[in-house]
Amino acid sequence: MGRGLRSPLSAGCGALALCLLLAGAALWICQPFFDRSPVNWMEVEEPDYTLEGVYLTGTELTVDASDTLRGRVSGAGVYHIENTTGQAQKLHFSVNAGYTVDAATLNGQPLSMTDSGADYIAMRDWSCTIPAQREITLELTYHGSPKLWNVSTDLSGCVVSGEYVDLSGGHLAPAPELEVKGEDTPVTLNVTLPGDLTPVTSGREAKLVSVQDDGTRIWSAGDTGEGAMLLMAGDYVKTELDGGGMSIEFYYSRKHQAQLEAIDAISAMEAAVAYCTEHYGPRSFTADKPFKIIQGTEFLFGGFAKYNVSAILEDSFTVKNMEDRDKGASGAEVLAHEIIHQWWGLGVMFLDLEDPDWTSEGMTTYSTYRLMEELYGEDYARTFYLDKW
Repeated sequence: MGRGLRSPLSAGCGALALCLLLAGAALWICQPFFDRSPVNWMEVEEPDYTLEGVYLTGTELTVDASDTLRGRVSGAGVYHIENTTGQAQKLHFSVNAGYTVDAATLNGQPLSMTDSGADYIAMRDWSCTIPAQREITLELTYHGSPKLWNVSTDLSGCVVSGEYVDLSGGHLAPAPELEVKGEDTPVTLNVTLPGDLTPVTSGREAKLVSVQDDGTRIWSAGDTGEGAMLLMAGDYVKTELDGGGMSIEFYYSRKHQAQLEAIDAISAMEAAVAYCTEHYGPRSFTADKPFKIIQGTEFLFGGFAKYNVSAILEDSFTVKNMEDRDKGASGAEVLAHEIIHQWWGLGVMFLDLEDPDWTSEGMTTYSTYRLMEELYGEDYARTFYLDKW
């Protein structure tokens, strides 16, 4: 082969390499997973768009999260609004950065929506102008795949998959920047999910409405005094934790059921609830809006408390965590420790800059020790807690 001539194989490899580089560049530019929040996001002052004299008097959400193959959400929100100002107002909505508002109507007439085009912590601002009239019904339709915050180093955030769904606030549906009219302000949710996922929502317990021909299921739920809702769905098993006269709904993955039954974890968790209720006071929840503790996924960064829902990380149920003798002498005691976090850390957060030894983790560990002392005696608590420390 003469000099200056390239083999077909060499030319083909070069073309393939170029294609891969171009494809990589296109994926980098058009990637659908993370938002485009500014790198200096901590220096950005997020505006408060909440309007004075304009109130949300009711919300009706219809959401379809059954397209788990594409991780896609679609739906509609109907917002009942009272404008007491006597003037036209600019109303803002907080919407996940991956969603597009398709159409809007105000009292049945088409309404123009404006996309700010700027992402901030996985959210984007959409806005419209509402008229001076007092009673307003605004309807939005939307669709998209939820995006994650680009600063995040893991997959923590909103999720739509075949095994798990986690959506709340503006990640579930466009959320207006309005105060609710009062504690009785209703919000309802009708959500379509894959047939093998059981929903847990803020507010009242979700009820099955119908089973569709394609196997998906429609559920209904609701709340009062809120303008938005939280939705989590998975292969959940529900049990009631009864302690101190306060019923708590505990939802955990079915794959952990045998594990929890083997160590009698539910009894230990109920003892933790009873102890904390007696010594620190009951959590402020009612029978129609019960306290719900949910097992989150491994990708959920930290626990959280929002609305009447609190979450425990999935890694709390791992063998490694349950064998952490700094938290308890057994797996059941470790889970009791995690329940006590519902009072210290999620109920009350410690932040004493002058005395950093006072922490939520410290109070939780101390409370676990006192609980075990009460249950099993001083010698047991000294052996497995004080001597260990």
